[in-house]
Amino acid sequence: MDIKIIEEIGPDIVTLDEVKGHLRVEHTDEDAYITYLIKVATEYCENFTGRYIKQKTVEVILDTFPSKVLKLPITPILEINKVYYTNLNGEEVYIEPLNYVKIPETEPPLIVHKDRWPKDVTDIPGKVRVEVKAGYLEVSHSIKQATLLLCGHFYENREIVNSRNRWELKALPFSISALLYPYKVYRL
Repeated sequence: MDIKIIEEIGPDIVTLDEVKGHLRVEHTDEDAYITYLIKVATEYCENFTGRYIKQKTVEVILDTFPSKVLKLPITPILEINKVYYTNLNGEEVYIEPLNYVKIPETEPPLIVHKDRWPKDVTDIPGKVRVEVKAGYLEVSHSIKQATLLLCGHFYENREIVNSRNRWELKALPFSISALLYPYKVYRL
C-alpha cells in the first residue's frame, strides 16, 4: 500500500499574519521563511497525529481489492472521488459509486462493495487506486495553537547552538505534544 498526494487544496491551517502576530514580527523581510515554517509545522502535526490536517487530494494505491471491506489508511476523509483499477487487459476500470457504500466518518474510513470487489485485477502491484479528498474542513484550535508554537520554536531555533564549546539541540516544548495527543491515530 502506498499513498500519493496529488495536490494540496485550500488555505494553510494558519495564516502568515497569524504566525507573524504570534512571533511579534512586524517586517516583511522573512515572509517567505515564515511561510515555509507554516508548511513544516503542518507536516509535523500531520506526522505526529497520523491525520491529514490541511486539505489535499490523495491517492491510496493498493495491490488488490479486499474480499469485502476496503479500509483506507488515512483520516479524516471528506469525500471519496473515485475507485478504479487496472484489469487483466491493462485497461483502467472505474467502479461506479452506486456499487459501493462509503463510510468516511469511521476510523479507519471504509468502502464496502454492495456485492464483491472485482477479481480481474492485474497481478502487477499498485493497480488498485482510490482517490479521496482528505483533511479537515475546520481545524481545531488545539492543532492551530500547536502549529503556531512549532513555527515559533523553529523560528527561534534555526540551527544547533554552540554554548560553551558544546552543541545543544533545543527540545520541542511539551505543550505541542499535549495539544496534539488527543488527535493521534493509533494503528494496530
